[in-house]
Amino acid sequence: MKGQRKTAATEEGTVQIQEGAVAPGEDPTSVAIASIQSAATFPDPDKTHPYSPKSEAPRTTRDEKRRAQHNEVERHRRDKINNWIVQLSKIILDCSMESTKSGQSKGGILSKACDYIQELWQSNHRLSEELQGLDQLQLDNDVLRQQVEDLKNKNLLLRAQLQHHGLEAVIKNDSI
Repeated sequence: MKGQRKTAATEEGTVQIQEGAVAPGEDPTSVAIASIQSAATFPDPDKTHPYSPKSEAPRTTRDEKRRAQHNEVERHRRDKINNWIVQLSKIILDCSMESTKSGQSKGGILSKACDYIQELWQSNHRLSEELQGLDQLQLDNDVLRQQVEDLKNKNLLLRAQLQHHGLEAVIKNDSI
């Protein structure tokens, strides 16, 4: 009987067990049950799971609805990005002057926007440094005005001392 198969019946069907798979003294039914449990635990690799992404089943309406919603959200996102790029092209002088029939490429607009922002930053930095220089000049000017005021007061004191001693000071130019 070597090479023959024994058959054991279960509730879900029949299981064939190759002879020699059952040890002497083992119940073929328990071996069949163990075989069924093993098949349930380790499924056949040729069969696909119903929820597997590799499933060849047609898309359900739920999947189609989710896909359509995703497409709409993605379309809305792209439209917003495109509108902002158009806004940039209108703001940036180089882009608005170089518009052609088809318009500029998005990459070209973004590149010019980066250049323009960098120019603005450099200009802002330069103007900030000039403003600091002007502030320093203002402080220097205030110090010089104070020194002139102090010298005028000292001059008046010296004149008063000269008059007190009976000397007259001749002033050639007193306008400053």
